[in-house]
Amino acid sequence: VDVHSVTGVLKLYLREMPEALFTDALYPAYLEAFQTGELNRGSALRRVHENLPAVNKAIIEFLLAHLRRVNKFEAQNKMSLHNLATVFGPTLLRPGTSNSRSDPKSRDPLAAGTVDVMAQAGILYCFLQMGARENNQSL
Repeated sequence: VDVHSVTGVLKLYLREMPEALFTDALYPAYLEAFQTGELNRGSALRRVHENLPAVNKAIIEFLLAHLRRVNKFEAQNKMSLHNLATVFGPTLLRPGTSNSRSDPKSRDPLAAGTVDVMAQAGILYCFLQMGARENNQSL
C-alpha cells in the first residue's frame, strides 16, 4: 500500500468529519493561546487542550505520537515537525461554520484564511514539539 495514498485517505477522513478534532467550540481559545508570548504559549495551549472531550484528546494524542514516529524518519521522508504541522494543522484545527470573526481581517477571506492556516500549523507544531521534548527527557 502506498504511504501517500494512506496519508491522503487519513487527511480526507479528518477533513470530512463534521467537526474538527480540536473542536469548533475551542478553536478560538486555541488561537488566543497561540497568540500569547512564546514563553507562555505551551502552557496556554495545554490549558485549552485540557478542556477537550476525552475521546478527542485520546485521538489527538495518538495522532501526535504517530506524526512524531513519522518524523523519526525525516532523513528519508523529508517530513520535519514543521512540515507535518503544515500538512496536518489545517485538517485537525479549523474554524467551525458558526465561528465568525469580528476582527477586520474577516472582511478579507483570503487574508483571514492565510492567518488561520499559519496559526493552525503553528499550534500543531507547538504540540508536536512539546511531545518531542517530553519524549527526549524521558529517555
